[in-house]
Amino acid sequence: MAIIKVVKAGKTKASLKSALNYIANEEKITTITGKKLITPLNCWGSLKNIYDTMIATKELYRKAIDNRNSEMYKHFQQSFKPNEITPEKAHEIGKKWAMQNFAQDGFEVCICTHLDTEHIHNHFIINSVNAITGKTYACFEPALDYVVVKLPKWPFDKFVYATRKLGTQMKATGEVMAI
Repeated sequence: MAIIKVVKAGKTKASLKSALNYIANEEKITTITGKKLITPLNCWGSLKNIYDTMIATKELYRKAIDNRNSEMYKHFQQSFKPNEITPEKAHEIGKKWAMQNFAQDGFEVCICTHLDTEHIHNHFIINSVNAITGKTYACFEPALDYVVVKLPKWPFDKFVYATRKLGTQMKATGEVMAI
């Protein structure tokens, strides 16, 4: 079973380039047969082309500014137990996960499978700007589990002579809350 964690998010173009260079290190992603386990989704070609595509998407939607308050990319890692899986199978699982969670919605993703440690693991660099909509993602927004509704309470039975006309002043005597 794979464990997925957020590694970090970068805030500059230089950090995006550095992250892509790290995950695509040929010594880490090349199998004993010489196959390189790197797959771009919604972008293509060489590592430079993947970077240029991600930056071009940001520039198209005017979101390519290095900024401490926004993210250029998200970096995820998907790890497997030692001897649990082959590198090729881990890469296929990584592609499927990235497609279901990011690429099918229009985000550009670079997936690389590292073989340099005792456990095989995938790295994902996801462009923070959607290539189709120009919107950024909200990966970690809280899920909506419930809604709380508060209503003012007007006990007219206790205040017989009170006017029942609503105006600009609040004259409620309490609140009712429902979950």
